[in-house]
Order: sequence, then structure tokens, then C-alpha cells
Amino acid sequence: MRFPKTVESKPIITDKNGEAIRDLTTQSLKDNEFIYVDMMAVPRDFIMRPELIAHLRMGNVDKLEILLKANEISNPFSIDENDIMLIPEVITSDKKFVTELVGGDVRKIIKKQYIDPKKSDIKNTGDNYEDYRDREKTMLPPNYAKEDDKEFVLTGGKIVLGPYVTKKAYKGDVPLAKQRFLEKMQELRK
Repeated sequence: MRFPKTVESKPIITDKNGEAIRDLTTQSLKDNEFIYVDMMAVPRDFIMRPELIAHLRMGNVDKLEILLKANEISNPFSIDENDIMLIPEVITSDKKFVTELVGGDVRKIIKKQYIDPKKSDIKNTGDNYEDYRDREKTMLPPNYAKEDDKEFVLTGGKIVLGPYVTKKAYKGDVPLAKQRFLEKMQELRK
């Protein structure tokens, strides 16, 4: 069975070893708000056979992808007897699939989904302003590496993950809470 809308439309990327890989993480749908025109309970003869449901209710086996996506089914073998299948309207459902192939660096494409331009404007944050002023301005969530930075390093045959792999080291890089604690301790000694 071919899946031109959900699998074959995904871009092929080349990893650092020159191997071609299909990027299955790329989004297939523009949105998932389908219009449903009918529903049915899966009969015993149709267990694990969504193509039969597509043929019977949608008129064509090629509409299988639409049926599965509209019912949020990623594993067609999970369909069991008496499951309720919603039958989507074919014409509008067909337009919900992304038809453009996305090319480029996969890491940049994935990061682009999470960029929020409003977050790049760092305003005065009170006591923490000095901490933010010296940092690189980024719009990515804190668990994403900055552009052209690595998420891990190989040191002595070991994979090292951690806060200093992507963090730019600054002079006196002490956590702010610890620094305040030390200042208060010095004040109490006086």
C-alpha cells in the first residue's frame, strides 16, 4: 500500500554520513479539523482492515490516508471490532494535507516551528536583568540548543550532556540564588 500524502510526501534528508533518510517527523496536516459526514462501527470482518472501510464508505482504497488521519489512527492494525470510525468528507479533507516538500537542514526546520519572535525582545526583568543582558538573545525554548551549537560532546569516548555543552561560559558564572546567599552570609558576619 502506498501512502503518498503522509509518508511519500515527506522530505528526504541526508545525514552526516551521506545516507538518505525520510524525515517522518515533518508535519503531514495543515490542521486536523475534519468535517465528518458519517460514522460506522467496525464489523468483525473489518478488524485491522481500514482499507476495506475506506473502499466501502469513501468509495476508494486510495482515501485510506484521509480515513486514518481523520480518526487519529497511526497504527491500522489497532482497529478492532466495534470501534467507531468517523467518515470524513473527502474534498475538504484532501486539502488539509501539506503538499509542499520542505527542504533544508532538518534541525533548523524543527527549530523554526518553535520560534516566537515576541520572545526575542528582552525587557527589564528587575533583579535578573543583569543575568539576561549578558546572555545570547534567543527565541528558542530553553531545552533547545542555540543555532550552530551542539546538544552533546564526545569526550574520551563518552557522550557528555549537560548545561555547559550549549551554555556560553561567563566570568563569575555562579547561580544567582547562590550568589545572593553568599552575599547575605557576608552581611551577617559584619
